[in-house]
Amino acid sequence: MAQKKVVAIHDISCYGRCSLTVALPILSAAGINTPVIPTAVLSTYVGPFPHFTYRDMTEDIIPIVKHWKDMGFEFDAVYTGFLGSKDQVDVVRKAIAMIKGPETKVYVDPVMADNGVLYSTFGPDFPPEMRKLCGDADLIMPNITELTLMLGEPYKEGPYTEAYIMDLLRKSEALGAGKVVLTGVYFDEEELGTAAYDCETHQVQYVMKKRVPGYYHGTGDIFGSGLVAALVHGWTLPEAVDITEDLTISSIRKTIDDGEDVKNGVNFESSLSGFGARVSRARGHRFITEKKDISKASTMASEIWHEAYADMVGKDQTEYMLEKYLSPESIGRQISEGTVYEFITDRGDDAGFIAYRKDGERLFLSKFYIKKEYRRSGLATQSMRHIADVAGRMGLRSVYLTVNRGNKRAISAYEHMGFVALEDVDTDIGNGFFMYDHVMEL
Repeated sequence: MAQKKVVAIHDISCYGRCSLTVALPILSAAGINTPVIPTAVLSTYVGPFPHFTYRDMTEDIIPIVKHWKDMGFEFDAVYTGFLGSKDQVDVVRKAIAMIKGPETKVYVDPVMADNGVLYSTFGPDFPPEMRKLCGDADLIMPNITELTLMLGEPYKEGPYTEAYIMDLLRKSEALGAGKVVLTGVYFDEEELGTAAYDCETHQVQYVMKKRVPGYYHGTGDIFGSGLVAALVHGWTLPEAVDITEDLTISSIRKTIDDGEDVKNGVNFESSLSGFGARVSRARGHRFITEKKDISKASTMASEIWHEAYADMVGKDQTEYMLEKYLSPESIGRQISEGTVYEFITDRGDDAGFIAYRKDGERLFLSKFYIKKEYRRSGLATQSMRHIADVAGRMGLRSVYLTVNRGNKRAISAYEHMGFVALEDVDTDIGNGFFMYDHVMEL
């Protein structure tokens, strides 16, 4: 599998852990090739160190990108952080347009403010320019101050109410990004976390962790870099946020335990090996949305059905069901109607796939296929845990499925996972064929 390649567009702070000196090692630890475009070079990061030097690199950005274009380089994603001026924002937008291919994702961390205050290096004309860049993004990751500045909303101190956070997220749809990961969310003094919002489905998912007291420079860069790494590796958004919050918290705790001066930034280096192993591990899920992936899933289903089910339901019925339920056209139609398809991944390979949809207060698991060489490896159990987590995040009470009554192996496996049989159903699927199933529920 080809190594992922992510362009990091950030400043370089020569002392202190932030920006590129955080993004580059975190993405690299995740096994990602990380070309860089420096937006500025500073002697230290902006914060507790006075009289820092600053060299603007705006004039170098487009020549770098033009050289890359001449070389024919292609990239999986672009990840932007601190940008030094509103003019530089415009240049970076042009650079992204030059870099971006048909499947290149754009992740924007609109670094400019915190705790209700715009950074001293920016004027009031900066947030509107950053808003334009966010409109070019697939996902943005502002804190509450940055989001309110871009929306022209008054900033409020926390703790927040879910109604207030939801109002901000709904208004964030106007920025134009596909997804918003809002950081610094808390509803009480015990927990702090993130609201992950899908602007298309209007669904929000909170990932909250026990609060670590204090304020630590550079943690936003750790979170942003870790999030991009996880998303590029195909983790779902809530999973990516969970993984990244763990990285950020472990880095803070290591710094506290060591008694290190927080002016130096936090010790994320000690957590990199564990993060890299976790984020790039074999087993996970990735959404099936592109035509090529839909075709791949259809081909995979045909191979699995002919290997595992043809003797159970007969060759003619197998071919009929594959065409009716698992052709590329049928899968594409199901996705358009709300069914979610995801590949089950193992060491970067697609080992099977699942499909599910909300049905009242339950999640219906309509497809659960694993290739022969990946069975009895624990992959099915892990994937079922993922499905149960999805149902839980959606506020549903259970997961249910149908399984052929003659498929003793699958029935036993589902029972081992905690499913119980509710009833038997006989379904006329057309063309003289029937399905004789157990309905099982977890």
